[in-house]
Amino acid sequence: MAESGAMAHGKVKWYDRQRGEGFIQRFEGPDVHVPSSALLDREPGFLIEGQSVEFELLKIPGGFRAHGVRVVNPQSRRKTGSP
Repeated sequence: MAESGAMAHGKVKWYDRQRGEGFIQRFEGPDVHVPSSALLDREPGFLIEGQSVEFELLKIPGGFRAHGVRVVNPQSRRKTGSP
């Protein structure tokens, strides 16, 4: 169940496609786990470190998990070092 239905905002701390998980650093509050099932777009390279994202918070035992993750600025999808 989502916490109050409000969207949370943060940036990708790290995401490992092979493991299918990572963490989002929230702008307000502790970091949250993001499993691949939480991504709205599963395109390869979708989540890149430092990207701004919005998501819902799901209450789980021991804290929260990201759900419905989407990139706020799709143009920021390019990989580091690319033009």
